Amino acid sequence: MRKTALLGLFFILLFLLSGCGAALSGAMAASSTPTIVRLPAVTETPDTPVPTPPLSPSPAPTSTPVTPGPGPASPTVTARAVTSTSVSIPLAGATGPGTAAASTSLTGAWDFTFGTMSLTQRDSRVEGTYQWYGGLDSGQIQGVALADLNQFQGLWLSNRSSNSQGELRWQLAVDWTSFSGSFESSKTGQWCGVRSGQPLPAGCGFSGVWQLRFGDPPDVTGQATLVQTGQTVQGTYIDSQGHTGEIVDGVITVESLTEAKLSGTWRNDQGEQDAFEWWLDLTTGRTFQGRRDPGNSEWCGWREGTGQPEQCGW
Repeated sequence: MRKTALLGLFFILLFLLSGCGAALSGAMAASSTPTIVRLPAVTETPDTPVPTPPLSPSPAPTSTPVTPGPGPASPTVTARAVTSTSVSIPLAGATGPGTAAASTSLTGAWDFTFGTMSLTQRDSRVEGTYQWYGGLDSGQIQGVALADLNQFQGLWLSNRSSNSQGELRWQLAVDWTSFSGSFESSKTGQWCGVRSGQPLPAGCGFSGVWQLRFGDPPDVTGQATLVQTGQTVQGTYIDSQGHTGEIVDGVITVESLTEAKLSGTWRNDQGEQDAFEWWLDLTTGRTFQGRRDPGNSEWCGWREGTGQPEQCGW
């Protein structure tokens, strides 16, 4: 009985001891768990240091010097831009001066209203000779070319007489291949021209559109379109009755400073043809008097916008 009581007491103590052990082990487990939980919290702290590696920007300062690399690069680009601009300027200049050098010189052979000229230009100085169609007069030309104004100003000096001379004034075309102008002496007249071999422009010499009046049949009018190239003139005409015709083999000769004579052949659409002569008034260059065969009938002309000459024939 007593044994039994002791045994019961032993089991009670064992139970109590096992409960305390469990509690103790539970407490230990509880205390160790928090430690484990804290460790993650501590691992978060490295999260702040982690930026420290991004402090590898410290090499960035080294790359900052590299940024200067682009710095020079942009000047280089600018320099190239400037270079290309400067190249284009000379190129434009080269074309300009090239053309200018060729065009802003009067050197060469020229045909003018009633003759030919040979000119030589050195710098702005111009010298040369002229000769009338038909050879009645020849002489010297001296003057100055004003490139900025596209003008020539000078003198013509006849070989026939030291008293036969006067002033020349020409307005040059932009390309210096033609000019309009005048001469002065006791008379003032038209002196316009082109590079040799080219037709004179309308309004110069015999070139251009003319109103016509025929004496036979009386008071018949018409219109002619003429082209003067050097000493020769070609053209077509039509009268008020609708008959058409041609001017062929026209040749100019000059016998005075006031008139240039054109003589040649006319022919029409009716199969008729014969000779004619026209006398161009060199003081204006805007009217001519004339006659034609057969019958030596009157035949005169005037430029549009000008009144017909008072005398049609002579």
